[in-house]
Amino acid sequence: MSSFTWKDLKRRRTQTILTIGGVMFGAFTFTSLILFEESIRFQLIGQIGRELSMGFANVFSQFLTFTNIIIFLGSLVLSSAVVHDSMEQRRRDIGIMKSVGCLARTVYGYFILEIFFIVGLGTVLGVLSGIAANHITFTLSNFGFQYFSTQINFLNIVFITVIFFISCTLIGVRSIRKTVLMNSATAISSLREEDVSYSESFLSQINFGLSLKIVFRNILRRRWEALRTIISLTFIIMFVTTLTVGGAIANFTTQHYVSRAIGSNVLLIGHPDIIQKYTISLTMTDNILEEEFDLFNPKYAITDNFIERLSTLEGVLKLDRRLLAETVIREVPGVIIDPDEPDIYTTIGDHRQANAFVVGIYPQEIVNNWVLLGDSLDEESRSTVMIGDALASNTFTRALDQKIIIFNKQLEIKGIVLDPLNKGYVTYTYLDELQSLIGTSTINFIFIQIEEKKLNEAILSVQDILKDTVFKVEELNPILYERLSFLNNNWSLVQLAPFLAFIAAIVAIFNYMTLSTLHQKRTIGIMRSVGAKNNFILKILYLQGTIIIILSSIFGIGLGLIMNFVLLIPSPYIPSSSLLQILFCIVIAIALLSIAGIFPAKRIIRFPITEIISNP
Repeated sequence: MSSFTWKDLKRRRTQTILTIGGVMFGAFTFTSLILFEESIRFQLIGQIGRELSMGFANVFSQFLTFTNIIIFLGSLVLSSAVVHDSMEQRRRDIGIMKSVGCLARTVYGYFILEIFFIVGLGTVLGVLSGIAANHITFTLSNFGFQYFSTQINFLNIVFITVIFFISCTLIGVRSIRKTVLMNSATAISSLREEDVSYSESFLSQINFGLSLKIVFRNILRRRWEALRTIISLTFIIMFVTTLTVGGAIANFTTQHYVSRAIGSNVLLIGHPDIIQKYTISLTMTDNILEEEFDLFNPKYAITDNFIERLSTLEGVLKLDRRLLAETVIREVPGVIIDPDEPDIYTTIGDHRQANAFVVGIYPQEIVNNWVLLGDSLDEESRSTVMIGDALASNTFTRALDQKIIIFNKQLEIKGIVLDPLNKGYVTYTYLDELQSLIGTSTINFIFIQIEEKKLNEAILSVQDILKDTVFKVEELNPILYERLSFLNNNWSLVQLAPFLAFIAAIVAIFNYMTLSTLHQKRTIGIMRSVGAKNNFILKILYLQGTIIIILSSIFGIGLGLIMNFVLLIPSPYIPSSSLLQILFCIVIAIALLSIAGIFPAKRIIRFPITEIISNP
């Protein structure tokens, strides 16, 4: 590095430190958070796949991938904005160098070297700090966290770091190149003539108080800088909203999926063997199919007399008759015909097979409300099935374009359900169809959904009906709550990343607003030189920062919510009260940022006027 470049960086050491800090913080954020998420991904997703189903594991996997992309883009946008704003502050220096005879390529070379030093040092320090933070996290994980992994994919880190470095550098180079091509007088002047005339013509048409007039005049005459700031902050707030709200939405939505799949206030009635088999299949991680278990033993059959007595219970919302069977199902290869050229087709699938539950149901009676891809069972075509998500993803290529063989009969697949029963290895078909395939006319268990306030009373009534029989009743709410708690605990771990990203964004935005305030150092000095009081200047800067942050928040939060509800997760669900609480926290944090933005100005005001004006 040349002595000129080094001296120039030392001369503007505050801006240099802030710029390096901004780049470093961006690199640290994406490195540490991406490593954190990658360290928990494999074991966490595997655990969820074993405890619930692959469909739920895929939701977690998609969220982690989406979060990594958002974190990287957010870090890149903010770091690039810091570099760009720092280089824009060199416009006057470049104009002076050109006016005293420096060649454009010489000026260009000096400042390109500065950009390489600032971005390179910030990136290296940030990445190394991120790796160190990940190592510390792993060390702490030895004291109780079970999901962390020490494996680091250094190739990915190097690749992402190179992209980060190149992007930030190109942003800075573009800013310098634009300034170098300017006329010297234009570069030296802090304002362009058309900017002043534009703001004056606009403000003359409206009636504001003095403070707001000065605020809007500052914003309008520096409208390109203000627009850059608004765009940068909009992206950052959008990313923060997407991560924080997205984590909550994913948590609430997956819990809602489980509630829909298991059902609330549901009683399971059947033989103790059937009850044990069904409940274990909702909670245990191992495959619980047993070839010796005869589900069609006459002792498991529930008679119509019991069904009639159960249907008369007070508070019954639904009575869901079912027949549980287990077998080896087989995949049938499908054919995809080109709609434009019917003679051309593609064969998909193989002849894979898997152990699975087969459950006979009446669709109009079911207590479940599964998340469904495709169509549900209907009266018109009873020789159809819905299959679980794990069965669809692991045994079929394109399940909805294929068929399935159950008990030696080929059936059409109508839909795919997200269901934790037997970890997603389950098939649902019409009860009459399954009875026909098996050669029976009985059922072996019943679900009853009860009004919540009458649940305890209903349990006692059912127990009274079953007291002289071999059948028992089991409430499914404890299993549901245990599954929801399992999901919530895992989401709590995953949501550490959005929370840390939120904290990182707050610090980074403050750093950026500080750099932006320093950009107005000369303006502050001029205002003081004409007699403006310190409190008045602080009020101007506070209002100016508040207006910019409010505008950025409106666009950023709006775009973040759109990304959450449109892109992040299918069929999103979140209680309105929880969403309002999260947004309220974001707004409070942003409001505190606008207040914190006046602290750099307080520091500047303490300096003598001549020093402020002479060292912009």
